[in-house]
Amino acid sequence: MFSNVPQAVLQKMEDLNFSKEIASDLSLVPQLLSDTLKEIKKFHLGDKALHDIKLSLQEALVNAIKHGSRLNRVLPVRLDVEARKGSLVMTVTDQGDGFDAARLMDPTQPGNLQRLSGRGIFLIRNLMDGVEFFDGGRKIQMVKAFHKGAKGEDERRKKG
Repeated sequence: MFSNVPQAVLQKMEDLNFSKEIASDLSLVPQLLSDTLKEIKKFHLGDKALHDIKLSLQEALVNAIKHGSRLNRVLPVRLDVEARKGSLVMTVTDQGDGFDAARLMDPTQPGNLQRLSGRGIFLIRNLMDGVEFFDGGRKIQMVKAFHKGAKGEDERRKKG
């Protein structure tokens, strides 16, 4: 996936580690995305990878604000971004009631095709190399690999 990224850049990425907390306000998402991508762009990961990261972060943040915190500005949403073990790890945490990710509807099933919502987690799972939920669904951890052959890439090739 990121086989064209020079080794020196990969080593510098290990320095990428930041956290940001915002109020549960959808109007704050674009600036948080912009600030986050500004940091990530320094590592020249390529347009497709940046698109995947941006869309996944946007979906996760919007879900946390709308469904987790129910637009309650008093409840913060936190984003943690860290480079580790050849991957970019992004975690979004909300203060809501949580949910069971295993019970999400499949948006590709005929009965769900016309629904206006329910595609965010599906998109994230298809754009990231790894996705896990913690703390009763209040925390989503998304992983994007830096190099070829990373976990998830072979699985996507098999699907395609």
